Amino acid sequence: MLRVYLHDEQCGTLERDGTRYGFSFTYAPGWRPGQGRCRLSLSMPPEGSESWAYDRCRAFFRGLLPEGRRRALLAGRADPNDDYALLEKAGEECAGAVTVTAGDLATLGDPEALPVSEAELMEALRRNMPLEKQAGRGTRRFSLAGVQPKETLYFDKEDEPQVAPLRKAAGSLLSTHIIKPTLSAEYPGLVWNELFCLRLAEKFKLRVPPSWVRDVDGVACLIIERFDRTFDDGLPRQIHQEDLCQALGALEKYEYDDNGEKVGPGFAEIPRVLARMRVPALEQPKIRSWAVFNLLVGNADAHGKNLSVIHHRNGGAELAPFYDLVCTARYPEVTTDLAMAIGRERTPDALQRTDFEQWATDLGTKSRVALRSIKEICVQMVEAAEVVRAEMPKAGGPVATGIILEIRRRVQLVSDLFGFSVDARPEPVARAPGWRLPS
Repeated sequence: MLRVYLHDEQCGTLERDGTRYGFSFTYAPGWRPGQGRCRLSLSMPPEGSESWAYDRCRAFFRGLLPEGRRRALLAGRADPNDDYALLEKAGEECAGAVTVTAGDLATLGDPEALPVSEAELMEALRRNMPLEKQAGRGTRRFSLAGVQPKETLYFDKEDEPQVAPLRKAAGSLLSTHIIKPTLSAEYPGLVWNELFCLRLAEKFKLRVPPSWVRDVDGVACLIIERFDRTFDDGLPRQIHQEDLCQALGALEKYEYDDNGEKVGPGFAEIPRVLARMRVPALEQPKIRSWAVFNLLVGNADAHGKNLSVIHHRNGGAELAPFYDLVCTARYPEVTTDLAMAIGRERTPDALQRTDFEQWATDLGTKSRVALRSIKEICVQMVEAAEVVRAEMPKAGGPVATGIILEIRRRVQLVSDLFGFSVDARPEPVARAPGWRLPS
């Protein structure tokens, strides 16, 4: 049996169900959200049932684990398809406020930050395997979803992650940041790519986590502040979150449909999640802006695991800051087909007005409102991108230039489709140093 904790309270248990991989989740007797407790998952309301069979709880708990090669490396000699075994092995610190452990929280030990050298950290990242031992002591075992190599780090609230000593969380101490390197020759400049896109998103008031590029043992790495952590009494505390796939109980992250395999969440499913939020009307414009931004920046990998919901202890919920914003169009090996179709179209160059009208319908908004969102971003995108390029460190300049060329092409494509008056010529437009987007 595995105990499932939400924040510092046991909310339930996982138990094998007698099948090869299956397990069930049962809420603790009388456990309900409210009175300082947040909801575990929108897909498993305790008001509906106290016990959830494998087919109903698998998506949430599987969503706590890494994917692809990172999952295989985490499994080691174990079966990588055995979610229960992997959670037992690495569930001490998951995304959000979930802890999965065979013991109780007291067995994690006292909070401790252990120094780690740049060489040790980069070796772990190159192996795509968590640092589990430092200086002969156990660091906290973590599980984060995704495919890309990453590690967790701990920084004090007053630290500057660009220069502060590197440390790993141990015992009951929680990590505060995630570090991702550029290691694959297949995706050159990925760190600068993501930094540029995050900075550009900020220009359009899309909420993103603070991030920095830092040289670690000669490798450019992106350090991102965890939005599911906050400081209280000098120590990091958990903020609960789940991604869209977990919230909908979906095992697949890519939408596809009409026999295109995969069938994960699409835009038509998002209103079901927004309806459960504190103020749904405030969340829908964020989704529209996120979708248009990804289209124009060339991010075809904006799928259901790249949207998350934050659950508050008062029972409310809201969209989490946006993350994994990357111009995938820079990499010929990556498909240009959209992870979430706009209307019924996944090919950006084939989009028609009717696709955007259907997209608006899917989101439950009026076409004229959706059109306004498209135009507001479209007419300012190129100028904003040029400003971000000017603000980027010199090393990221060439990557930013390549992304802007793709942005210009896509802005022109959409502008021509809707008849917007936009100058998307390839020559950059000089701007005064203090220039910013209008409020």
